[in-house]
Amino acid sequence: MRPGTSATTRHGMAGAWNPSAAAAEPGHSLSTAMEAGMIKALPLLLLASWATAALAQEALPVTVERLDAIALYPVRSAPATAVSLNDTRVAAQVGAEVQALPVRPGDRIDADEVLARLDCRDIEIALEASRAALAAAQAQRDLAEFRRERGAQLRDRGAMPLEAYREREAEALRTAAEVRRRGAEVRRGERDIERCEVRAPFDAVVVERLASVGELAEPGTPLVRLVDVSLLEISARVQEQDLDALEGAASVDFVSRGERYPLRLRRVIPVLESRLRSYEVRLEPTGRAPLPGESGRIDWAAALPHVPSDLLVERDGTLGVFVVEDGRARHHALDEAVAGLPAAVPGLQGSADIVRDGRYALRDGMAVEVTGR
Repeated sequence: MRPGTSATTRHGMAGAWNPSAAAAEPGHSLSTAMEAGMIKALPLLLLASWATAALAQEALPVTVERLDAIALYPVRSAPATAVSLNDTRVAAQVGAEVQALPVRPGDRIDADEVLARLDCRDIEIALEASRAALAAAQAQRDLAEFRRERGAQLRDRGAMPLEAYREREAEALRTAAEVRRRGAEVRRGERDIERCEVRAPFDAVVVERLASVGELAEPGTPLVRLVDVSLLEISARVQEQDLDALEGAASVDFVSRGERYPLRLRRVIPVLESRLRSYEVRLEPTGRAPLPGESGRIDWAAALPHVPSDLLVERDGTLGVFVVEDGRARHHALDEAVAGLPAAVPGLQGSADIVRDGRYALRDGMAVEVTGR
């Protein structure tokens, strides 16, 4: 001990280095515990401060590309066929001999054009007889009506019994009904005469002649097969997982023999083909149309932009892309992305900067320096 050092001073110095002695003094216990906690927390505070400073000061160099410059719009396909909505076997409606078939397979015909002529002489004779019967019925009706009016006059004067008058009245009603029946027969005969010329119900192509000249046709006998060339649809089989993409597609085309025909989706037939897990869809041409029976495929482009598969980076178990925003990298998660395939990027504008070089070293929120585009 140096000369001049007091006992009190010696005791104070010992208290500074002796925790048990300090604990014996109530005034020093609280400050000593706080100092011990700060000493323990100091390394953690220094580490966090160092990490924050490093993140703020050491920006990782990256290169970026605008989304609209690299966006892909993948095209998907499905087998398809052009189907006419009217594939008709035109039949005779009256019984008669086939007199003429002026059309041949491959002919394009207009609606109401003659397809076949039938020998209608027997029908004409029957129509003449019906008209004669109608004239006779009209004469009987006129006579019965005259007798009814005369009977009414006699009845009013009391010269005819009521029963006799009722008989004349009934005869007038019967003959009037007979006139109507004979009139219907005449109209049916006239209709049959019209049916002796079999006409096309729509613009079509003749596919097949089903009868020959000289054959006896009965009502319902097919004469000519027609296919409508103006009213058709495209039938396609689309896989279940592709339906959403087709329904949201920006454009759909039917491709056949090197030609493309723009289409519009009309209907998804709500019946799942269980073996192939596919649906039939029907589409309508919006411009020129293919020929019925043409086979090919439908192509449709995705409506949303897609990024190339090599730009996808997995973070926290989710694939996505890194986007530079305000000098920092943000991981834009793409829940529907599949490794190795282009991924749709909903929620990003075309001006978004997508990180290319340096993306594998990034974490969400890291500072970055754009060194190239």
